[in-house]
Amino acid sequence: MKKVILLTILVFSLITTGCINQKSEVRNRITENRNASPEIIVDEQSEVNDDKQQQVATTSTTQNIQETEDWRVYEKKNQNVRIKYHKNWYYDRDEQAEKELGYDLHIGFAESPEILAQNKFFYSIDFIIADKDVEWKYSGYLKVIATRDNKQYILRTGTEDVYGDILDKMAGSFEFLDE
Repeated sequence: MKKVILLTILVFSLITTGCINQKSEVRNRITENRNASPEIIVDEQSEVNDDKQQQVATTSTTQNIQETEDWRVYEKKNQNVRIKYHKNWYYDRDEQAEKELGYDLHIGFAESPEILAQNKFFYSIDFIIADKDVEWKYSGYLKVIATRDNKQYILRTGTEDVYGDILDKMAGSFEFLDE
């Protein structure tokens, strides 16, 4: 009986330690993304799926961009996209959602690293690139911001009344790098 209790405590300790380390790793990566503090985040996918960041200067003259002038920019070169997000927000790439749901890209944006670390698949605002023929069974606020080459570029959030304004501004800032 003592062996069973000891074994149970040992297994529980190992599981708990693994989960804490995994969450800490996610929080550290999210904090690094936020603390890099560049005007534009360039996310380049290497052969080992490492996300990299560098600072790049840019200007624009559209009305929506002027409203979001002090926002940060997320850029994914291998997907040919750029989108602005709130200057005080964080982002993280959700590779698990990409694999499980078949997305080409899934980036979660949120006001805090804790929201990003706790949520799986759904964040304050999600930016998703998926096949054009994907049927969405999503009850929240979803906006297809572009379609191109059999892909759709989507922003979504839980409810329009909470994040709708920010989502709409993000949608207005979206652009393809080759245009």
